[in-house]
Amino acid sequence: MVMELRKQPIYAKTGRIINIVYASLLCVVLCLVLLNGLNVAGATTASVPWSMDFYIKPPIDKTAKYGMPLQTDTQPFAYSNGELGNGIQFGMATSLYRQKNGSITIYLTNPENSGAYLLCEIKDEASGKIIAESGRVANGKFVTSLKPKNAWKNEATPVTVTIYAMDLQDCYSLGSMEFQTTLQPW
Repeated sequence: MVMELRKQPIYAKTGRIINIVYASLLCVVLCLVLLNGLNVAGATTASVPWSMDFYIKPPIDKTAKYGMPLQTDTQPFAYSNGELGNGIQFGMATSLYRQKNGSITIYLTNPENSGAYLLCEIKDEASGKIIAESGRVANGKFVTSLKPKNAWKNEATPVTVTIYAMDLQDCYSLGSMEFQTTLQPW
């Protein structure tokens, strides 16, 4: 008589497959809840008083030169000193002219003792578009001219010039000054 051995399953019947199915369903439900939570958080950030956006510092102006601009017979310009409301001083050409190459003569000067970065922005009054802007101008430097960001006709254009002062460490605003003038053609 030959004895047959009883066949035994390799794995014990402990409901392993059912446990895998339940765990998978639980993971899917948790992922959906998490995604919904992120969606709700993103929709409500518009109503909170603080912003989740990262602040990106304006770039340093690479065309800035050390010192103060000198008025010479070959390059005359009208130049004035100004002061922002918080005591930060700056110098700038009071009459803005477009040059033959399209740049705008500005002579934005940041004195050595200002304690702030300066930035200049020129906007077309009619359209509100930015014509030109400088990068950050460090203490003791000046920028001779700005290259236009957008094309504009070579004609007298009413513009708004804004000078911003920024903290040396974090570049947060220390104040600004705005004035209207006419950008003169070539």
